[in-house]
Parts: sequence; C-alpha cells; structure tokens
Amino acid sequence: MAPAARATLDGMRFFALLALTLAVAAASDARAAATEPARPAPAPPAAAKTPDWWNEYELGGYASLMGTFEEETDGTNVKGLRFSFGPEGKVKNIQGRMDLWLSVRQGGDLDVYGVGFEIAAVPFASRWAGFGFLLNHGIEYRTESPHEGFGGFIGPGVEGVFWLGEHVRLTAGVEHDFGIGTRSRDVFRLSLGFGHRRWPPKIPKWVPAAPP
Repeated sequence: MAPAARATLDGMRFFALLALTLAVAAASDARAAATEPARPAPAPPAAAKTPDWWNEYELGGYASLMGTFEEETDGTNVKGLRFSFGPEGKVKNIQGRMDLWLSVRQGGDLDVYGVGFEIAAVPFASRWAGFGFLLNHGIEYRTESPHEGFGGFIGPGVEGVFWLGEHVRLTAGVEHDFGIGTRSRDVFRLSLGFGHRRWPPKIPKWVPAAPP
C-alpha cells in the first residue's frame, strides 16, 4: 500500500475511535442523570430581625421647667426656676434619666445663679407613675456675703414621677443639698416637662442581626 493511502487510512481509524469514545461517554452521562434523584431547590434566605437584647432598651427625652423652694441652714428662704433638658431611658424595667440644667433663684437681697447635672433612677414604675432616687450636682454664684462668689453642692433626694401620655411628664420631690463653699439647704421641687417618653429605636449599622 502506498504511504499516502496508509496515512489516510490511519487518520480515518483515529477519528472513528475518538467518535466512538465520545459517544460512549455521553451515553454514560445520560444514564447517570436519569438515575440520580432530583435535588430540592434551595430555600430562600431567612429574613433577619432586630436582636432581642436591643429591644430591651427604650429612649426618650424631655425639656423641663422646675420651680424650687429652698430653706437654707440660716433660715433664709430662696425661690427660683430651673430649666433642664436631657434623655430619659428604660433598661429592663428600670427607668432613668440624665439632665443638664440652668437655674436662677432669689431670696431677699440674695441672687443665686447655677448650672449643674442631675441623674435619677426610677426602679418602682408603672405605666403612668413611678418613684425613684436622684443625685444632683451643681456650681453656683451667690451675690451676698458671707458666701458671696462661687461655690458648689451635691444633693441626694427622692421624687415621684407622673407621665401624662407620651409627651408630658410631671415630677415632685425633695432633696438636701450639701454645700461646698456655700450654705446647705433643703429643697422642695416641682417640674413640668415636654418631650417624648419613647423615641422610635434606630438600630445602628454595627448591631448584628439575630437569627429568626
């Protein structure tokens, strides 16, 4: 046989063998696909929900105007107004707040100007009323001797709280201010606050989502 004819015959044999191999492989794949059970469709991802621990926190805030009625250790009676603003929150049924305040008070020839910070906890609270404890701190300026000038105080006390709906808060309480460079005094206080008891919670981006 001529070399050219032999090369042609060998090429035909190679392509025939390759075609047979591919046909056998295709038939095997078809049989495997026919016998393999159908796979269920993947379930849609579950929707994330707010973490349970985050729902235990509530936050609101009020601006308040307070009337104060004071009796100092020397018998001087002082009356005044205090304006405050701050957040009010709730953590696991314990209500609390933090207020920054400014005050102007007067008694006879005495004028007193003050600024301070107050914290309060109301562990005994229902939907509309509560009873709790407070700790007041302040710096004041007095215009009359013997304590003219700057001084400070720290004052523990107790108070009752009344929420008239979501937007109005009333408080009534007493505190005893221990003077630092000024006179000590007993204080009776009444306040009216306007704001919102609970603001809608805004979940920060860094809070992880809990599984449903």
